[in-house]
Amino acid sequence: MAIAFSNDSILSTFSSGSDALMLKPYVLSQVKRTDELYGKPLNTRIKDHTVVNLPNLLTLTLGPTPWLVGGLMLLGLNLLLPNPTMVALGFAGIVTALVAITIQSLPSQLLIFGVLAAIFTRLIQRFLPQESEALEPARYARVHDPIPRGGVGRVQYEGTVWQARCQISDVAIAPPSLVSVVERQGNTLIVMPIPTTSSQ
Repeated sequence: MAIAFSNDSILSTFSSGSDALMLKPYVLSQVKRTDELYGKPLNTRIKDHTVVNLPNLLTLTLGPTPWLVGGLMLLGLNLLLPNPTMVALGFAGIVTALVAITIQSLPSQLLIFGVLAAIFTRLIQRFLPQESEALEPARYARVHDPIPRGGVGRVQYEGTVWQARCQISDVAIAPPSLVSVVERQGNTLIVMPIPTTSSQ
């Protein structure tokens, strides 16, 4: 391994004494070889060294267009692959695009996007029906929106609004009737009207 020194520093080391006369040609030859090995003298190489500065992330700016495009793409992709988190990120991206019109700082935009994504995710999960393997029998729900014959309405079940369809296709159920939950098919409840006892 060759160790490079500057010409002046090496020659100053051997500036006096009889050894200087003997070692000076050898030292000069070694310095020359080192210069040839690296292409240019050591002092020149140090002066020519270029320092590459990385961009300061705190000063980066970003316009609203990338946020808007990203948000719309996520909402469009959700139509093919329904996912509540994807919807939350899409809405967060669109709102961040509106904020980016006045706030150009990228770190501030990322912070706003993260907060909005968390808020939208929590809201969507709150209003979505909770997943469960099976429903217990003899549960009751209150009709929220009318259930037409052969169609789908909505019922209030365990504090959440669900889509619901009557098990008997030719029966319509009006709110605020009480119905019995028979089964669940995806995010839709299959219900049956509870017969009312008529006075005799």
